[in-house]
Amino acid sequence: MNNILAQSEWWFLERLDYVGALLAVEVVEGHVSPVSDDVSIEGAGTIPDARPIQITDQSRRVRVEFSNVLAYQVTDESYAEPASGKTEEVAGRILCQHTGSEYLEYVQQNSLIKHLVDDPVHHYRLNLADDIIDIINTAKPSVDLI
Repeated sequence: MNNILAQSEWWFLERLDYVGALLAVEVVEGHVSPVSDDVSIEGAGTIPDARPIQITDQSRRVRVEFSNVLAYQVTDESYAEPASGKTEEVAGRILCQHTGSEYLEYVQQNSLIKHLVDDPVHHYRLNLADDIIDIINTAKPSVDLI
């Protein structure tokens, strides 16, 4: 998924709307601060020369739309489990398409999707700085600068 999202390492969830099987996700770009600072973490010590990631006036905003959505979930990045890698293939870094994912298998086993949906079903994931959004749908997403 070579697109504008691949041009930056840090994207933050700004807005998420789901209406009528259309999931619209708006994200904003984060920039690494040019100014560093020592960060103290209680009980863990100090991290010297840390550079915060900030949203600035130069941050780009992007809207990603997923149509024909069958299921989605949002997980705080702190609690997300990395892909198991068993039979899974992943294309992309920020906006990814997963093939053979356990999440897709789980959704299909715990719903009527296998019995009611004739089109191929896909698993996409948005790997954002603070959130992971998994989407099960039947169409490629659109990505537009806003």
